[in-house]
Amino acid sequence: MQTKKDEMQKRLLEAAQKEFLEKGFKKASIRNIVKAAKTTIGNFYNYFESKEMIFSSLVDTVYKELIYFIKNHQDVDVANQPIEQLDINFLREYLGNVAAQLVPRLNDDFLLLVECGMDTKYANVKNELIDFIGLHFFEHIESYSPNYKNIEMGRIISSQFIHGVIEIIKKYKDTEKRQVLITEQILYTALGVMGILQGGRND
Repeated sequence: MQTKKDEMQKRLLEAAQKEFLEKGFKKASIRNIVKAAKTTIGNFYNYFESKEMIFSSLVDTVYKELIYFIKNHQDVDVANQPIEQLDINFLREYLGNVAAQLVPRLNDDFLLLVECGMDTKYANVKNELIDFIGLHFFEHIESYSPNYKNIEMGRIISSQFIHGVIEIIKKYKDTEKRQVLITEQILYTALGVMGILQGGRND
């Protein structure tokens, strides 16, 4: 029956997620996965061709959704407004809506993607995301503060942001708490970027 097949696939994925989070991809064992899922190695191969395939099944969707979100989200156009004149409550509400779209993607599968993928095709994803967001920062520089010289800050800020999000996801499992803290992380980062860009106009 299809229902039983779906249930077994779900059990295998749940067991694999736990195994990969605890041990990373390289040290994770198919034997441990099937034991936790209460099945056999032979049955595992009825669902997944390899350890790499089950890892990809866990992380590929969140990877594609994150890239799409970063490329297609809409920025609130406040970079030209002096920080002291900003309505922080408005900005927090706006960023809260952004976080509400983002947080469902920032789950344990995201941790697998950025922390546990060594020896897979996703091994460099964390750096890819950092570079991607850093490029987004550079695009803001070109738009709002073309005289700003320290463009290396884009990658530094991006790295701090990604590592902050990872820390939040690791420490807090409640979705609502994650959303609140990631909103604050985005707000903190956005205000810092705006301060840098506005200060750069005086160079």
